[in-house]
Amino acid sequence: MNKDFTKFSNNELLKFIIKKDKRANLAFSEFYDRHQKDVRTYCKYLLESNSFLEDIFQETFFDFYKNIVNNNEVPENAVGYLLRIARYKCLKYNRDKKVNVSFDDISFDKESNDGLKYEDEELLELIKKSLVLIDEQYREVFILKEFNGYTHEKIAEIIGITVANSKIRLFRANKELNKILEPYIKDIKKNYE
Repeated sequence: MNKDFTKFSNNELLKFIIKKDKRANLAFSEFYDRHQKDVRTYCKYLLESNSFLEDIFQETFFDFYKNIVNNNEVPENAVGYLLRIARYKCLKYNRDKKVNVSFDDISFDKESNDGLKYEDEELLELIKKSLVLIDEQYREVFILKEFNGYTHEKIAEIIGITVANSKIRLFRANKELNKILEPYIKDIKKNYE
């Protein structure tokens, strides 16, 4: 009796886990498959160093699982709750480690760059590398909006701020990035004119 778990909503999947159903492992695997890319991307760009990315990523899902089983209830917004756990873990790691990052330590997925012209790809890499230089609260909103594609309403819910504050933080993130990248953008334009 193996059901296709792709047809279930997030809440239905998590109810299998809370009820300790014999299909709980399959249900959690489906939930993990659905959301692992967003969580990994979020952690990757929020962390000041990628050296513990996989540890924090795995701990996020472990803590999520443990919390819903211990609390014996499905969170109202399971994905938001999952990302709040990731956020807490990343911010705690950054605060505890106070690492200095060299740009050589940062790696990025090439799959998202397919179809870009060389100068666009170069600019995208500069933006990604510049993220570690902007204020953490602005970086977080920028990542959720630009890399994960969340709306300001969803971002506000995940972080626990207002929609207006989310928009302000994104504006400030763009402003900081423009300031950092201004010399590079001028140089790129000069080289490709």
